[in-house]
Parts: sequence; C-alpha cells; structure tokens
Amino acid sequence: MTTNPVTTFNLNHTTPILTDLPPEARDWLTSLPWQQRRYVLSLCHLVCATPSAQQAEFLDAYTAEGLLSHIGDDADMRQRVNEHLSRFRSEAAIDDETVRKYIRQMYVHSVQDARERTDLYIETALMMMGNVQDHSSVLSYILGFEILKLLFSMSWEQHERLYHLQPNQDDFTREYIHPVQASHKRHGIVKPKDRENFFARREYFVKTPNIHPKRMVNLIIEAFSADKIIALGFSILRHPNAIHYDHDYIYSDAESPMEGDIERMKAPRSSVKTVERTVDPKAVKAKPTEEKPLEKQSLVEQSAKGESSKGQLLKEKAKKEQLQKEQPEDLATDLFDQLFDGG
Repeated sequence: MTTNPVTTFNLNHTTPILTDLPPEARDWLTSLPWQQRRYVLSLCHLVCATPSAQQAEFLDAYTAEGLLSHIGDDADMRQRVNEHLSRFRSEAAIDDETVRKYIRQMYVHSVQDARERTDLYIETALMMMGNVQDHSSVLSYILGFEILKLLFSMSWEQHERLYHLQPNQDDFTREYIHPVQASHKRHGIVKPKDRENFFARREYFVKTPNIHPKRMVNLIIEAFSADKIIALGFSILRHPNAIHYDHDYIYSDAESPMEGDIERMKAPRSSVKTVERTVDPKAVKAKPTEEKPLEKQSLVEQSAKGESSKGQLLKEKAKKEQLQKEQPEDLATDLFDQLFDGG
C-alpha cells in the first residue's frame, strides 16, 4: 500500500505579506507545524477583534518586560535622562514603574495621533522590540513629556521669562509656547479678556494654571504628537542646552517687565501734578514786567541800526552822482584821442 506525500507550499512566494517580516521571523513562521499555525491564527484574530484599550493592555504586558530589560541595561542613558529631569525640577525618575506607565501611554498616544488606525499599537510595539536601540525612544518620550508638563503648569508670565532665555526665541515660541497657550485658552484654563486694558491683561497673565495630573496628560496628548514629544526629548539628550532653563529666574518674585511698565505709567502723572501744585502765582505776574525793558532796548537798537543804514545809502548816492558828472569828460577825452590818432 502506498501513501501520497504531503504537498508543501513555499509561503514566501505565495503570501506577499510575509515579505515585510524580518528573515528570522519569516523562517520561523513558515516552519511551524499545522497545530502551532492554528495558534498564530487565533492570536491574530483576537488582536484584530479586540478594542484599542485592551490591545494596549495586552501589548503593555507582553512587551514591557523586554523593554524594561533593555533600558535597565543602558545605565548611561538612564543617568543622563535622570540628570535632565532633575535640572528641570521634575519629580519623575527613570524607574520600572515610570517606564512601564510611559510605555503604555506611548501606545495610546500613537493611536490618538492616527485617529482610526488602531494598527499603530502593533507598529509601535514592533518598532520598540525590533531594534535594541529603539528603546531610547521611550526615554526620549519620557523626558519630552515631563518638560511639556512643566510648560503646561507655568503662567504666561513665566512662559515669557522662559523664552527670553532661548537662543532662538521665534522657533521655541512657535513650536512649544503657542500650542500650550492655545490649549490653555481652548479649555478655559486661562481666560484672556479685555486685552486692550493693560491692567485687566495683567490679571490673567500672571495666573498659574491649576491642572489635575490626569487632565494634564490628556491636554498634552491632544496638543502634541508622540513624534513631536520624542523629538523634543531627543534634542535635549543630544544637546544639553537645546532648552535653556533657569528655575530661579523663571519663578522669582522679582519685578517683571510688565510690573516695571506699570510703575513707569504711573510716574509721569504724579510728576505733572506736583509741578502744577508748586507753581508760584507771584512769579507768573512778575514775568511780563521784567520783559518790558528788554522790549524798549530792542526798539532803540533797531532805530540805531535804521539811522546807520540811512546814512550809508546817502553816501552811496552822492558817490554815484559824482561819477556821472565825471563820465562825460572822460568820454570826450577818449573821443578826442581817437580822432587825433586817426588824423
């Protein structure tokens, strides 16, 4: 009795989707026996049918341990991030609890960025697990997010002091300050009113926001993409002075520029009133009598100058008449000489 051999297919050629897998994963998947392939298919079906929130929980539990292990092995990176967090006076620290919380938050944030694309949960997990170096994205995200929490908790006056410290104020304001303040206004955290009124503006300008921690997370996820936050954290890890920060200056009670403006606005008014009160009425009355001799003296001088000018004109007229008398004589002499020479 003979049996027909089992026909096998080359999945690498018949299933184009597998070409996107790493070679090791593709070889493993195609070498699985039938029973284990059923397990893989069941897992794929469950993940696709699961709501986004449950996907995040699953990926958190399934991937966090491996990422924590990689981050724990990179002591230098952890130390650098902790130093920056300390410099910005953040209460966070790179420990297992913080990293695990932020890993799950990155999954949620990635899906928030793409709205309906729930597949980004899987993409984010594969990105962080596929390359050992990609765990730095988690640390960059943590650092960037903690800095944005700091910005959201600042008053607009403190924002002004912070951006004055930056070497490129326009870029910093556009990339970070404007989105934060727009979120403040949109959600009623800061309510600008009577902008034309300087003193009304002063009231909301110095108000420090009081935001619940959970709401703070939601506001940041709404205002900034995950990639933007990772880029912020990475820029600070790469260049420590990417953001200049002076805690004492930003949070000091020293006079701010607006406070100085208020004092300068008040000063001219008070000085004008003082001058009006100190004017001596007697001095005002005496003023016209002192100027009269000066007026007489100027008239005498003008009269003297007129007489001098008149005498000069008479002299010039007499001289002119004298020349006219002498001119015929000279003319006759000239004619006589010409005739004599011609004769």
